[in-house]
Amino acid sequence: LVRPVFYHEEITHCEMELLSIARGGHACVVELLNKYNMKATFNLNSGLEEFVWYYEDRFPVRRQKLAETAQQYRGHEIASHSLHHHWLNSLTPPQISREIGEDCETLKQLFGLQQIGFGVPFTACGEREIRIIRKYTRYIRLSEFAESFVLPRDPYHIPIHALYNDADVREKIARFAESDLEDALFVMAGHSYELEFLHHWDYMENLLQYIKEFDFEIDDVEYINYEIVKRERILTKDTKYRYNLLKNKLQSINT
Repeated sequence: LVRPVFYHEEITHCEMELLSIARGGHACVVELLNKYNMKATFNLNSGLEEFVWYYEDRFPVRRQKLAETAQQYRGHEIASHSLHHHWLNSLTPPQISREIGEDCETLKQLFGLQQIGFGVPFTACGEREIRIIRKYTRYIRLSEFAESFVLPRDPYHIPIHALYNDADVREKIARFAESDLEDALFVMAGHSYELEFLHHWDYMENLLQYIKEFDFEIDDVEYINYEIVKRERILTKDTKYRYNLLKNKLQSINT
């Protein structure tokens, strides 16, 4: 989670078959991201495969069976979004533990992961919930918005900086790119079904083209030890070199 990686967060999983039919096979969110070498985090609910809900009470949103579609996410990050997308602040601690713990374990098994992050469903997640969730996840992406690109105090309080369709999203991306912060974070959020139902496919492609113009260095999705990023101040103007040094330092510590 350190610049120059553009951390494109939470284009949430929905029925890719419907999207592909609508755009002649080229509308898959993953395909669109791959076209511009953008990495995304897909927040998945493993307990909602049979659930159907209606966007604006009209358009059905269904999930694919994750066991049958896991390969389509190759190259991108998978994160937990809880089993059933409940309001976490309405649950008891044991219920929260089941929602997060069971979802994390299921996703790790399906995708062959050793560790996993978490994106908060809805908007209600206080310190009580965070204390429970952090037992199961590498980080927590909250639903709170932030103006500053400064790294949060720990990986369990990661904010959102923009929605993909915010009127000023390009201005925010430009400010991020021009920031002189030593280490900076930008999180952009959205839902894949919005691209279809709001007819935003062309808009999204234009946005990815805009991001590409900044020539961010896009590395493979990889977890970096947050405390190392916060603690180490490696003096170099080459941010990609600094980023690789941090990865190497993490590797040497882990081994």
